Amino acid sequence: MATILELAAKMEAALHDPAIWLGAIELTSQQLVQVNKQQLLDGRGNDGLDLPEYKRYLMQSGEEYATLKERLNPRNRGLWDMNYTGHSFQTMRGYFEGDQFRITSDGLMASYHRQGRARGRILGIDKASDHMIFYRQKYLYPMIRKLYRATVGL
Repeated sequence: MATILELAAKMEAALHDPAIWLGAIELTSQQLVQVNKQQLLDGRGNDGLDLPEYKRYLMQSGEEYATLKERLNPRNRGLWDMNYTGHSFQTMRGYFEGDQFRITSDGLMASYHRQGRARGRILGIDKASDHMIFYRQKYLYPMIRKLYRATVGL
């Protein structure tokens, strides 16, 4: 049986263990990818700002396409959401690059060079968004607590 001082030392070490945080993110990565999808359906980039409007960036058919997109996704407001055929969303996945969590999509990579002003804003998460707050409260923090308890032995 551990003494109180040994337990306190173990708890302190676990608090600063990046493996707990990275493990929690990895175990909840599917939910994190969902956050990115919800953000796109809202027409927002990873900086929290609106993505470009369809009507501005497409020639003649832009207005018609924007109307179609608004019908398919009422949250869209005529902004890019990267979800017409579903391929971009179906192939979206998360992975670690060192200690950074990244999101990629085979469907988005093919058209990435055409995205102009939105380049680099499609994939990734606005950390201040309501979707991210929900993810932290519902998935990330409970997973961190679970891994912390397992590490400390509580």
